[in-house]
Amino acid sequence: MSSNRPSKQALFQMLQNDLSSICGELGVDAACGTMKNAHLFKTRRYLGIDNSEEALARSSPLHGHVSSMWANLETVRLPYQEATVIVSTNTLFYVDRPLDAIANLHKGLQIGGTMLLHLSKDKKHWRNIKTHLEGRFTFVDVQYVQNPLSRLYERWVPPTLSQEKAPTRHISFRVIARLLALGERLTSHVSWLNNAVYVKASGNKYGS
Repeated sequence: MSSNRPSKQALFQMLQNDLSSICGELGVDAACGTMKNAHLFKTRRYLGIDNSEEALARSSPLHGHVSSMWANLETVRLPYQEATVIVSTNTLFYVDRPLDAIANLHKGLQIGGTMLLHLSKDKKHWRNIKTHLEGRFTFVDVQYVQNPLSRLYERWVPPTLSQEKAPTRHISFRVIARLLALGERLTSHVSWLNNAVYVKASGNKYGS
């Protein structure tokens, strides 16, 4: 598990489940950080994009089918209509114009391809993003994350108390985090209860 935070554990599980059935030529991890999720991609090639040279430098050594690119999501130029799947998690929250970033990434997605996105449920952006995706994909499946119990836990419990290598006396915090992650899955279809969305947009109909 890549995170000890309940909402991120739930997100990781959703992402793992979706990527396990997506093969094809190229998978793009937009804002990949240290490329810790590269192993989840089942595509023949993996491209990690990030605007932090430091994060890319700390990533695992690159090999044949794994490559990286230093770029901004709003301006990156992906190979046109080449990606089978494009993923962006934990990042669109912090982009000034998330719809512009999504539209730009979409140019690199092949016809019939899939985007997996994690972003804020902020009405200012989410309504326009949802409309944009519904007009360009055959299927748009929305799940919700960051319910009140997870938000409370993540606000008040220091990350070190629920880490896998924490002292034995902190095992209870790890157990609570895992139970809360299960709760995230149980409330993933309740919009009003959660602060963020996870979107699987599949069946891309357009190249841009």
